[in-house]
Amino acid sequence: MDEKSLTRKGRIKFLFAVLALGAIAVAEVLAFLVVVFLDIPYESLWTDIVIETLGSLAAIAMVLLLSGRSLVSISRDDVAYTFRFGWWCIAISIVLMILELVWSFEDGTPIASDWPVRLAETAVLCVGIGVMEETVFRGVVLNGLLALLGSTHKGVVRAIVITSVLFGFAHVDVTTDFVDGLSVIQALLKICQTGMYSFMLCVIMLRTHRLGGVSLFHGFDDFVLVMPSIALFGEALDTEYVVQGDDALPTIMYYLVIIALYLPFVIKSGLELRRGQDVTRGAFMEKYVAQQQGQARLAAASEPAAPAMPLEVPTAPAASSPVQYDVPVPTTPPTASDYKPLETLVVPDAAHVTPEGIGMPVMPVATAVSVATVAQTPVAEPFIPAEAQVAPVTSPASVGGPASVVSDTPSIPGSTPAGASRGAGLPPMPKGL
Repeated sequence: MDEKSLTRKGRIKFLFAVLALGAIAVAEVLAFLVVVFLDIPYESLWTDIVIETLGSLAAIAMVLLLSGRSLVSISRDDVAYTFRFGWWCIAISIVLMILELVWSFEDGTPIASDWPVRLAETAVLCVGIGVMEETVFRGVVLNGLLALLGSTHKGVVRAIVITSVLFGFAHVDVTTDFVDGLSVIQALLKICQTGMYSFMLCVIMLRTHRLGGVSLFHGFDDFVLVMPSIALFGEALDTEYVVQGDDALPTIMYYLVIIALYLPFVIKSGLELRRGQDVTRGAFMEKYVAQQQGQARLAAASEPAAPAMPLEVPTAPAASSPVQYDVPVPTTPPTASDYKPLETLVVPDAAHVTPEGIGMPVMPVATAVSVATVAQTPVAEPFIPAEAQVAPVTSPASVGGPASVVSDTPSIPGSTPAGASRGAGLPPMPKGL
C-alpha cells in the first residue's frame, strides 16, 4: 500500500468518525427518551447517569468498530503515567475543593442527610462523564483527525488543536442568551480553559495510545470538583458555565485564575509534543500503516543484494635496505683457536650468555667449565706493561746442570710462576707499579 492509498484510507476513516459522532448523538437522544419513559425526575442525578452511561456505551461501540479493542483498553502503567503527568491539575482541583468546603461551612450550608448515597451517585456520574467525553473527543474526534492529517508532525498538532477547540465549545451551551459583553467573555474564557485541559489530555493519549488512563483521570478530576456541592450539600448538577448578573465578574476572574494555573500544563504538554515529533495516523489507521510497513520490509528483503566489493588487504612495504645492526655480525662461526684456554671459568648459577644484537640463540652456560670443554666466551689477553715483560726464566748456571726453561709464560707483577718460589735466584721484581 503506497502513500496515496494510505491517504485515501485516512479520508474514509475520517468520514466514518463523523458518522460515528452522529450515531453517538442519536444514542444520547434515545437515552433522554428513556429517562422520560422511566419518569425519572430531571433534577435527579440518575437522569445524568442514564444519559452519560448510554452515551458512553455508544461511543465505545463506535471506537470498537473503527479501531478494535486496543484503544478502549486500560492498563496500570497508563493510569500511572497519566496521573504522574497531570498531577498539577489534580492539585488545583483539590485546592478548589478545599476552598469551596471552607466557604460553605462559613456560610452555614447544611450537609445533606443522604450524602453517602449522593456520594456514590456522584462517583458513578463522574466516571460516566470521563468515559463519555474522552471516548468521544480523544477517541473518535482526535483519531479521526489524525487519520486525515497525521501524515506530518504539523498535521498532528493541527488535529490536537482542532480537538481541543471542539472540546471547549462543547462546554458552552449554545442556547445561552449572550445579552452583554460579560457573557461573551465568560464563554470565550471557558472555551480557552477547557481547551487547555483537552490539549494536555490529547498529548497524554498520544503517549499511552489508550483511553483508559485519560478517562479515569478526567472522571476523578470532575469528582474532586463537584463532590462538595453535589454529594455533601445536595445541590443539583449545574452545567451552566455562563452566568448573568452580579456573578458574571467573579466568574470571569475565576476563569482567568484557572487559565493562569493551567498555563504550566500547556507549556509542559507543548514541550513534550515538540520533543516527540509525533507523526501518527491514529488508532483508526494502525492496520493499514502496519500493512504498508510490512510491504516495505518485504520489498526491501526481495531486492537483490548488491555485489560484494573485493576486500583489499594491505601489504607491508618492501624493505629498501638491509637491517643495520649496532654490533658487528660474525660471518663465520668461531673456532677453538679464537678462544684462550682457561683452567676454570666460574659462572653464576642459572646464568645465560646472550649475544645481543647478533641474532644468536640463548645458550645456557654450566656452573664450571673445564679446560676440556672449550669456553663459550672469548677471553681477551691481559694487558702487561713493557717493563714487566721478562725473558724466559732459566735455572742458574751455578747449579752445574744445563739451562732448562722453567716457563715460557710472561711473568705478571706480583705473581709467582708455577714450579718456582720467590727468592730462588730470581731477579728482584720492579716496584712502583
